Amino acid sequence: MHVASVLRGHASDQVVARGHDKLSTFGLLPNASVAEVRGYIQQLTALGCCG
Repeated sequence: MHVASVLRGHASDQVVARGHDKLSTFGLLPNASVAEVRGYIQQLTALGCCG
């Protein structure tokens, strides 16, 4: 959920506390739903690209 928040540009307390709102990827997918972003992450993990 944290990664999805960062990618969607949601400045939650955790995101800001960890400085992740300063990352270049913060807000990269502002119009994507949490489910959509999680799906992307699952696909990339299944392909061995991350995780």
